[in-house]
Amino acid sequence: MEGIRVLNLTEGNETSRAISKLEILVTDIIKEIIETYNANKEADPNNP
Repeated sequence: MEGIRVLNLTEGNETSRAISKLEILVTDIIKEIIETYNANKEADPNNP
């Protein structure tokens, strides 16, 4: 198909390193959002 590109991420090239760093960053952001949500929920249990 046109417009689809397959990347080999096992080679350890710049693309795979960037994706790995992005994965860590996104995971950290999601954890922080969940922690903030839970802290806000504990502070005001009546707030949905």
